[in-house]
Amino acid sequence: MGGRNGHKKGGKSKKKRGNKSSSRPRLRFKYGDRVLCSAYDGFELGTVVRLWYDTEIDEDGVFQLGKPGLVVPYQILMDDGNLVFAPEDHDGYIRQSDAPPMPLEHPAGSRIEYKRGKMEDWRLGTVIAACADWADRGTAPYTIRDGDEDSCDFWGPKHFIRRAKLRFKIGDRIGMKMMNSGDYVPGTVVKLWPKNDFFAKGGMCLMR
Repeated sequence: MGGRNGHKKGGKSKKKRGNKSSSRPRLRFKYGDRVLCSAYDGFELGTVVRLWYDTEIDEDGVFQLGKPGLVVPYQILMDDGNLVFAPEDHDGYIRQSDAPPMPLEHPAGSRIEYKRGKMEDWRLGTVIAACADWADRGTAPYTIRDGDEDSCDFWGPKHFIRRAKLRFKIGDRIGMKMMNSGDYVPGTVVKLWPKNDFFAKGGMCLMR
């Protein structure tokens, strides 16, 4: 079973601490690959987010924050939002999946809704970075800012991110709050999702 971070795992890795990259075997999967990972109820979908991950777990299965531990081939972000690891590059822990990798469909500046796991609620955010060659670079496809919170990496899957839904359509009469005075003034929606940087950060429509 793939281990959950910070807990004793159902099997010890044979990787020793301090292994140098030159002595490590070639791995079957790369950053961003959609894989099936051993879980409590069988194999479930996830995304590879780290290679040669230091678990900070010693050889006795004790988690020690900030200290070198057993190095495992993969850390996987499961579709339910949990981070786990595969202690060996073996079909008993991690298997190939037919699920496609995360596509890049939302450019920087997009207002989106996303969630971090199956049981999580949808959250409103803004894409502040979209990396086209993310799989080759080993970085997340998206960096998202959630309101005033710090930014976070988003690895997918695809069905956990979508364009934010708008309440109004072109032609609707609305009241728009003015930034300088805080007052609401009447207007008409004339464009949705304008690409101007100002509106990409704070607004969803143009009005007249």
